[in-house]
Amino acid sequence: MKALRLATVLAVLAILAMALAQFSASAAVATDPVSGTPAVTVLQASTLHVDSRVNDNINVYANGMFIGRMGPFGDLYVGCYSAEILSARGDSGRTWGPAYVNACPFTWTLVP
Repeated sequence: MKALRLATVLAVLAILAMALAQFSASAAVATDPVSGTPAVTVLQASTLHVDSRVNDNINVYANGMFIGRMGPFGDLYVGCYSAEILSARGDSGRTWGPAYVNACPFTWTLVP
């Protein structure tokens, strides 16, 4: 029984290692300059950056599906796919969009 559990755990670890290797090929890990610990994962390509210049909490949508929320004057970084249609709605009721992603990486700046 223990041998079967160990074999299952090893198989899962092998699958995770393969997935991590594929992810590592397309991403780089930024480190905190003071402590040297990993800070955030930064995608080198295919990144959608939503840059808010507005003093409002904002929900962001791609093709009508929620993809993230930003605080006032915040930034959102998510995976980018061409042919997406972006929209956003602030807690105040203000809306932005549609914005059409024609190529990645893509930056959408929300202004008052």
